This record gives sequence, C-alpha cells and structure tokens, in this order.
Amino acid sequence: MRVTSKAELSVALLMATIVVSLAALLAQTKRAEEVAIDRAIAASENLIDFVLVTQRQYTQNVAHLAISDMTAYPEREPHKVWLPVTFAMRYTDAYSKAKDGMDFKIYSQDPFPDQKDRVLDEFARNALDQLLTGDTKRFRTVETMDDGYKRVRLAVAFEMQEHCADCHNREEWGLNRRIWQVGDVRGAWEVSINVPPVKLYSQHEIFSLIFLMASACIMGFFIVLPSVRREVQGRAYFHNLSRTMENEALAHKLEAETDSLTGIGNRRLFNEIFPNMIDTQIESGENLAVILIDVDRFKAVNDGYGHDVGDQVLQTIAQLLKSQIRESDVLARLGGEEFVVLIPDLTPDDAITIAMRIRTLVEKHAFKARSESFHVTVSAGISFLEPEDTADGLLKRADDLLYRAKSNGRNKLCAQKPQQTQVTCPRIA
Repeated sequence: MRVTSKAELSVALLMATIVVSLAALLAQTKRAEEVAIDRAIAASENLIDFVLVTQRQYTQNVAHLAISDMTAYPEREPHKVWLPVTFAMRYTDAYSKAKDGMDFKIYSQDPFPDQKDRVLDEFARNALDQLLTGDTKRFRTVETMDDGYKRVRLAVAFEMQEHCADCHNREEWGLNRRIWQVGDVRGAWEVSINVPPVKLYSQHEIFSLIFLMASACIMGFFIVLPSVRREVQGRAYFHNLSRTMENEALAHKLEAETDSLTGIGNRRLFNEIFPNMIDTQIESGENLAVILIDVDRFKAVNDGYGHDVGDQVLQTIAQLLKSQIRESDVLARLGGEEFVVLIPDLTPDDAITIAMRIRTLVEKHAFKARSESFHVTVSAGISFLEPEDTADGLLKRADDLLYRAKSNGRNKLCAQKPQQTQVTCPRIA
C-alpha cells in the first residue's frame, strides 16, 4: 500500500486553505453588500421622511403667501415666495448635487402641463398603482444596474394638503381631475440611492491570492495529480481483479452444480435448492410436486450398445425432459440414470399430466446405435408437498412411488396426491 508523502500532504493542505479563504472572502463580501444595502434602505427612509416633514411644515407656514401672491398677480409667476412643491424640489435637487449617487423625483399620473411628456419607468408606474389604491404607503425595490451597482428606490404617497387643493383645482392647469380634496394621493415622492459594489480587498491583495491559487494548482498538477492518478489506476486494477475473481467463482460454482454429461443441474444443485423451495412453498401455501424419474433397464442399453450410446441416451432424455417443463421448474440428474423434476405452483393433476407427457415422449423417441434404432422407457414416482414435510421425507415418498411403478411392470408412473393415502398409477393406453 502506497503512503502519501509529506509534499503531497502540504500541497493538499495549501489548496484546502486557499479554498476556505476564498469561501470566507465570498461570504464576507456578500455580507458586506447586504449591510450596505440595509444602510441605504434606512437612509432612504430617513430622507423621504425629512422631505415630507419639511414640505408639510413649509406648506402650513409659508404656502398661503405664495397662493395669495398668485391671486394678486395672476398674469405672472410668483417670485416672492416659492410654491410648496417648487420649494421641495429646489432643496432636494441641491441635496442630490451635493451627494453623489442620490436622486429625488416627484411624479404623478395627472401631471401639470409642463410634465405631461415625461415617461415613467416600470418602478414609477407600479409605485403609483400601489399608492393610489392604498395597498401600501411605501413602495420599495432594490435594482441591479449594468455596472454592478445596486440601487435602492423608495416611493411614498404625496398627499393633497389643505393649502394646495384650491390651487390644483384651478381650470387653467388642464388637469384630468377637476376636484382634488385634502388627503387625496396626488402623486409620489421618490428617493433613490446607489450602492457601489463592495470591495473588501485591494487589487494587490486579489492578485496575490490569484497567484497563490495558481501556484497551488501548478504544484497540485505535478505532485497531487500523479498521486491521484496512481490511486485511481490502483483502484481500477483491484476492481477488475475483484470482478475477475467473482466471475471465476461464479463459473466454478456453476461448474460444480452442473452435470458434466447432460448439462443440466446435478445432485449438489438439487440439494441446495430443494430445502429452500420447500420452505418457500409452505410459507406461501402453494403446491410443490416432486417427479422422480428412472430409465428402465438402462444396464441392458449399456451392455448391448456400449457406454457411449448409453451416455447419448441420457443426454437425449435430459433434453426431452427440459422441453416439457417451465423455466421456473428445476431439473437435475441425481446420478446414473435417475432424474428429478421439481414443479412448484401447479395443481396435482397438472403435475401428473406433465409426468405422463414426459413418459410418452421418451417411449416414442427413436434412439440410434450405429445403423440400428431402439426405444427405451422411463418410470416415475410423484409425491406432493404436505404442510409438515421435510426434504428427506418428500423425496423418500417419491422414491417409494417410483419403486412401485417399476414393480408394476415399468414404463409407468405412480402418484400420491396431498392429504390422500391412496396411490394412483394411471393406466397406459
């Protein structure tokens, strides 16, 4: 087993440190940006409150002078005292010019003639919709600009005040609405504050971090990567070796459980499957038939035609048996000329029918020995699973029934159905 070197451990530790540092930097940057946005939101709230209070105080204390001036001199604009909105716009404009990245606006869905050509953006339209319906008193959003800046925008309702209604209701303004009352939402005040991208580190520090990461990557490429490659190759080798060993073990198991002459299962496979199948069938309450088959007078075949022909007879009989059973059935050669078939989940009558079909098929088959044809027969005993059965007991009953079939003249089958003491040996037509 290969031991990791100190150089590899050092490089791995360095790379881990860089990754952690970069993650901390990103988290710190994100948190700083959130703090900056929260402060901009708080500042926008304070500024808009200041505008509203200042305008309200100005309207209550000074606006009547401007209005009376307009009444006394209708042919010219009043210059002695500003109107409330003019006053608010003047000092907010002055504040915006003094504070870079800050802007104040006032807009309405029913503007004065000189503002009718003004196009409102989506935020302004949504703000007026929300404020006019009374769903909210303040409408705010945080936008991401093309240069990476964040912009906090806050709009509040601009309500009609007592000294303003008379002026706004004058026909010469050409407003869509003719009657404005105190408390009506005339429009919206908006304050926007730009939040620049957060920079926690200088360019020199960022370049140093990038250089450190590049160095670690280069070291990792020449030191750690070969080690990882060797590890992967080693694991692949042992994985393939394990797969090969598993396949070989499976092949040995299959070979050990297969009859070398006929290619079907042998006694070892039967002894492994039979007890488990009994437990499964008893637990599920389903039937299980055991058909024990023996070739009649097989010694005469070996003596008369030779063992090679005898082997061919056994091979052919195995294929004939296999052709009459299902994939879920189990076929095995127990030794010599004796075969066994396990048939689950069929009624006793159906299992007996299969056994009779097998006997007839073997009887009618013409076997070849040089230029001569001959026939052989088989006898069978069929036992059925009882609730308290064991593997030995069930197989012993099938063997006793096979012996009875041979005693009755061979080329026969005898069966004993479940829960019955009577043995039936169907007549051969």
